[in-house]
Amino acid sequence: MRTSLFWACVVVTVAGAVSPAPAQKSEGIRTLMPPLMPQLTPPVASPAPPTVALPPPPPPKKDALDLPKDDLKAFEYLRALTAKHVDDDPNRPESRAVAKALVLLGNYYLKGIPNSPVQADPKRARELFAYAASYFRDPDAQYQLGRLDLEGIGGPPNALQAARWLSLAAKNEQHQAQALLGRILVNGEGVPRQAARGLMFLMLARDGAPEEAWIGALFDAAFKQASADEQAQSLVLLEGWLKGSRN
Repeated sequence: MRTSLFWACVVVTVAGAVSPAPAQKSEGIRTLMPPLMPQLTPPVASPAPPTVALPPPPPPKKDALDLPKDDLKAFEYLRALTAKHVDDDPNRPESRAVAKALVLLGNYYLKGIPNSPVQADPKRARELFAYAASYFRDPDAQYQLGRLDLEGIGGPPNALQAARWLSLAAKNEQHQAQALLGRILVNGEGVPRQAARGLMFLMLARDGAPEEAWIGALFDAAFKQASADEQAQSLVLLEGWLKGSRN
């Protein structure tokens, strides 16, 4: 059965990026990969990343799904919910709740639940994020997966694959993804340095999530590092983005 296949293994391959197509409810596991970002070629030498620490993954927002306050009970509820609805049509509005449940469940697996049988399992967390990111195309899952790829959590580090997932999330206004993608591009972390484009994403993230102090600090560090031409070009790119150009 597809559900048992899902819980057995979710495989995300890095060989050959495939543009996400409308998902099909056929064989159990989907392995959609995001498309390559424009002009991504082998990495070149680049400045060191700004010394701004990323925040820890946010705690599960249980109120979003009216979950039990007890973490273990919430975990069991999410497991049952996702097992039942894992093959739901991703184009239905209700599928958003399923995707969010997968992300919440992934967050539990990422850190584990203290004083419970649920131990930290980054590999399983990665599998859940990958499924939600590909089949349901959830921006929060895409961000989490990109972050794990970048930091090498639950698998080997892969900056190029991280940039692909973060790019998808950034286009859907996921501000944490915009900030992290901006840092990668400003510094050329595993991808060619595109400082102006990186600054654009950092500006979008800063303006979209002003309460996130780490994003503001990341933007300030990157802006000081950029040349005057890069700063000016970033404003041109920002204007195009706001007018609807998301290339």
